[in-house]
Amino acid sequence: MAELIQAGGGAVGEDELIRVGDGPAMPFLWEFGDTLPKPEDFVLACSGTTLEDIYRAAEWESQGPRMGAPMVLDRGPVQPLIGVARQAMPRNEPLGVVHSLVVSAKPQSA
Repeated sequence: MAELIQAGGGAVGEDELIRVGDGPAMPFLWEFGDTLPKPEDFVLACSGTTLEDIYRAAEWESQGPRMGAPMVLDRGPVQPLIGVARQAMPRNEPLGVVHSLVVSAKPQSA
């Protein structure tokens, strides 16, 4: 939906209202049902197939994965990180997450 809003020259503000050019801010109104369409429904509509066709073909049942397991050039299959290597790995978190400073629970002696 955000891509459609942008394609129409609009932008969603911090107040979550849509603005098109210098026009007034307005809410997003969906008049085609109680819920927004699911992304998977959009993909199916674009592909010209249905879930029934996919289930009937059952392609995934008789075929293994086409890609081999990832390999490390010098040591064979990729190994999970353990010990120090795992502790040194940066956390995987969104860039917008801001952490507050942790204050020590112990009082400082003067």
